[in-house]
Amino acid sequence: MKLKNEKERSDLFLKFLLLFILTVSIVIFALFFDFKLPKDLSVKQKAKLSEYNTFHKSQKEVYNAVDSIILEIESFGVSNQDETLKSRIADKIGRLKDIPTQKDSGNSKFVKKLESVLTNYFNFKIKSTKGVDATSDCEKEKEELKEKLKECKDELRDQKMLNAQLGK
Repeated sequence: MKLKNEKERSDLFLKFLLLFILTVSIVIFALFFDFKLPKDLSVKQKAKLSEYNTFHKSQKEVYNAVDSIILEIESFGVSNQDETLKSRIADKIGRLKDIPTQKDSGNSKFVKKLESVLTNYFNFKIKSTKGVDATSDCEKEKEELKEKLKECKDELRDQKMLNAQLGK
């Protein structure tokens, strides 16, 4: 007994088989990338995260060092131990270079600029405590240095915020 619609049935079966194989292959393809790709991304993300953590740590060190230097500069001229304080401040300003930074982060340029501003501010403070007449030019210079210092701090804070956003 031969079926009348055998050709139709075989065509439909082949279409079903083709569609089934296509669907299964899409599912297997999706599962493959669902499990394989995150492992690769995870390694890359871990490397990037460690890079951001290193950068954040160096920024924190710079920020804390600058705060302690500013406090000591502000206290300069108040006590009678000015020579030891002077050498300690100069040493701290010099040690800003030793804080590890990433080569391409721009942080080393920032540290150099910050070092220059702190040195100028410290020299101004020394001149003002020695009794050098603080004219309007000196006051203007002092305000400019404070402004540059504020800009440096703002730039550091902006970099921290950017890193926090990129890290999340």
